[in-house]
Amino acid sequence: MNECVTVLPCFLQDYTSAGRNAVCPTCKTKTTIKDIRKHYANAVKVTDTTEVEMLRNSNAALHIKVSGLEVELARKDREISDLVKRLQEGKQ
Repeated sequence: MNECVTVLPCFLQDYTSAGRNAVCPTCKTKTTIKDIRKHYANAVKVTDTTEVEMLRNSNAALHIKVSGLEVELARKDREISDLVKRLQEGKQ
């Protein structure tokens, strides 16, 4: 094939029916299966990333919530320490 462009299924149909006498459907020169070169991918998959993005956003929101709860826990720990200290001072 002399750099001809054709659709692979069409070529294969012509090639299998013609056998050894196969010719290019575009330029009509004798050709073999070795002359075929793929120029495009078989299939392009479009992936839906909506769910992934929602999970990322949810993960980020949960990280923020955890950080807030850690700060609140530290504050409560300080309050408990202060109350225990005041209680011990009151007993003396």
